[in-house]
Amino acid sequence: MLYRTAFTIRILVLCLTLYLVYNGWGVYSGTNETSLLMYANLTCTGFWLLFMMGSILVSPFGRFFCALCPVGETNHLFSKIGLKRHINVKLDFLQGFSLILVFILVIVFHFSKHPHLTSLLILSVITVAAIMGLLFKGNGFCLLLCPANAYLRFYSRLSFFKIFCKDKSTVSPCMVMLNPCNVKKEQCHLCFRCFKDAEGVSISFDKKPLKNLALPFSNVEIFIFSVLSGLTVMAFIRVVAPVRELFVFPPYLIAQYFGLGEEHIIFLLVLFGVFLYPAICYLAFLVLMRIFAKNSMLELAKSFLPFFIPLILSIHLILALAKMNARIGFLPFALTDPSGRDMVKLYLSSKIDIPSDLISITYFKYILLVLPIVAFFLTIYLIKNYVKTLSERTALIIIQSTFFLFIEYCVVSWLFKGVFL
Repeated sequence: MLYRTAFTIRILVLCLTLYLVYNGWGVYSGTNETSLLMYANLTCTGFWLLFMMGSILVSPFGRFFCALCPVGETNHLFSKIGLKRHINVKLDFLQGFSLILVFILVIVFHFSKHPHLTSLLILSVITVAAIMGLLFKGNGFCLLLCPANAYLRFYSRLSFFKIFCKDKSTVSPCMVMLNPCNVKKEQCHLCFRCFKDAEGVSISFDKKPLKNLALPFSNVEIFIFSVLSGLTVMAFIRVVAPVRELFVFPPYLIAQYFGLGEEHIIFLLVLFGVFLYPAICYLAFLVLMRIFAKNSMLELAKSFLPFFIPLILSIHLILALAKMNARIGFLPFALTDPSGRDMVKLYLSSKIDIPSDLISITYFKYILLVLPIVAFFLTIYLIKNYVKTLSERTALIIIQSTFFLFIEYCVVSWLFKGVFL
């Protein structure tokens, strides 16, 4: 029954997704008042708010977004009639580049502002998923190219749910090449297809849900997590003026020295923010940890970078919750007028006001302020329970405390305008 329910929802969401492509096609947000189309049009609101921000918000509870994803279902449907070629899952580092591509499309080409460009992106993703299905066995798109998989694979380590099997040797056809009875919970996409094809398979609560947070990274996960950290922190500091000016100064200085135009500066910013800054920060962290541990740098990265997951997640949740709180008020208008044109006309004629925040920012900012605090104490708990030596614990706590203070400084500077500084 669980499989049939999930399958039905995926098909319905796929139909809705195809409608979003149709609804946003040929619709561009203009300037001034007509820029409201980026909020009032159902395609923009549905994809960027409900799909993307929603996937971040539910990720700590497990990969339920994957369970309902229309792109994964498209991949699966086409794989039934495809060539079923074997896919090399070691190429999953491409997820990091997919995440960078989406970031560039949003920041540089403003895809999130225009319904037509959003429709084009959705259609392109579905087409690529269909092609991957025709070529490869299983959900090749999900394994190799899905940008959401780049953060779900880390955040879902927090999940309280996991697949349980009476017989650990049970093997059933899996679209992401896993044995559901012998797999880490963050790897399972919760498609529930194994519930249909295998006996004694169920979903249950994990008795030690936080243990997976401290599990070592693979080589690929080190790269993807570094990219995710850079993108998340870069998006975060864009709204914090003092920190933003500090971080953008080196790229602007280089652009001026080489005489580069404005069109090149944004790519320098991406290069610094996504690759250089996180690489420098994590390298400095590993050098410091090398003083207290005898392992190699790669072993240190595998062992200790997982302890940054809670604080990186807190930044991502802050951004997602802030956007959701500010834009969810447009959803009723988008549902009644999917194109968004009527809302713009009513606003221009002063018959309606722009929807306010769901929760007043006066109170909501305190909720956002608490998120890094919870993440920090969760990290301290993990360090205390899963780091062996006292010297390593002490070094990790000092570094995590510094990172936590940086996040809280950014939150206060952004939302409280320096009141507590």
